[in-house]
Amino acid sequence: MRRSFVAIIMALFLSIGCAPLLMRNDSARYSTKLLYVNDKFTGASLSGQSVLILPVLTERGLDTFSIFSPYRIGSLLSKNRNDLRLVLWKDFENKYLSYHDFHSLDDFYSALYRGNVLYAQTSDSIWQAIDAHYMLVIRVKYAALIKGFYEDRRRRLSMELELWDTRAPETVWRAEVSGFGHNDKTGDDKFIEGALLDAFSRIPGYMPINNETDW
Repeated sequence: MRRSFVAIIMALFLSIGCAPLLMRNDSARYSTKLLYVNDKFTGASLSGQSVLILPVLTERGLDTFSIFSPYRIGSLLSKNRNDLRLVLWKDFENKYLSYHDFHSLDDFYSALYRGNVLYAQTSDSIWQAIDAHYMLVIRVKYAALIKGFYEDRRRRLSMELELWDTRAPETVWRAEVSGFGHNDKTGDDKFIEGALLDAFSRIPGYMPINNETDW
C-alpha cells in the first residue's frame, strides 16, 4: 500500500529529530537591550531618589497580583538598587482619585501602554499627584507558553521598561528584555522574575564621589 507523504515525513521526524529534542532541557535565558538613555541620566543622579512603582501594564489592563505585584517588583528592584526610596502605586492613586475620576487615570495607563508619549507628558494632573522623582513603567508586550508534542514546552516573554523623570516629565531610560525557555524547570514566577532582574541590572549603578570608598 502506498504510504502518504505526511506519514513518511512524520516517520522521519520521529526517527531522526524527535528523540534529541525530547532529551533537551535548557535553562531560561534572557537578553536585555537598551533602547534609550538620557545623557543627563546617571547612576549618581538616580541614587537616593524616590521611585514610584506602577502596576505592570498589559494589553488587558493593569496586573497588580501574584508575580506582577508592585510590592514584588519593588523588592526585585531593591536587589540591584537598595539606595532607592520606593513609592507604591496605591499612595499615588489614592491622592489622584481624591480629586479626579477613574476614567482619566485609566486613560493615562492606556497611553503609557500604547506608547502615547505626548498624552502622558501633558497629563498635568497626574504628575502633580506623584510624590516621587522617578516613575517605573513596565509593559508586557508578548508572553506565550507553547506546548508541542510529547510535552515539549517553549516559553517566550518580551517586556519594555522605562524610568520617567516626573519633574520634566520625560523618559530618561528605556530597555527591552526578552526571555526564552525550552523545557526548563523554572516556574512561571521565577521565569518572569529572572527577566526583570536582568533588565534591572542594566539601570546605571551608583558611582561614589571621590571621598567615598564603598560602592
